[in-house]
Amino acid sequence: MDIEFSCTKCGERLTVDAAEAGKTDQCPECNQSLIIPSLEADASPASQPDAGTDIEFSCPKCGQHLMVDEAGAGETIQCPACNQSLVVPSPKVIEFACNKCGQRLSVDQARVGIEVQCPACGERMISPSDV
Repeated sequence: MDIEFSCTKCGERLTVDAAEAGKTDQCPECNQSLIIPSLEADASPASQPDAGTDIEFSCPKCGQHLMVDEAGAGETIQCPACNQSLVVPSPKVIEFACNKCGQRLSVDQARVGIEVQCPACGERMISPSDV
């Protein structure tokens, strides 16, 4: 049985054997590192993660640059370049204070530079890229 899914970066439709579920592979179109979904996962385009929710990191053994959807945080994958087993790190979180009331806010690294609203006072602000 085959699994069909789309590359999270370029949208290329991919088909792999179901025995490959949970393993990593690279998109043949853009070389994006991907975790192959399970058969139970709905791989329709509507259920695919939005662009910008990737965790970027490098293999400590060979230096290969990897991008994995944040849903894969904590999962063990294989580096496509050297086959080193790696644990996908958690996305970085940027913490900052509301400009108006001082309420502590946090956004993951993929969401920096976008408008956020303080849940305490309703103030709208652009999340900082680094604090």
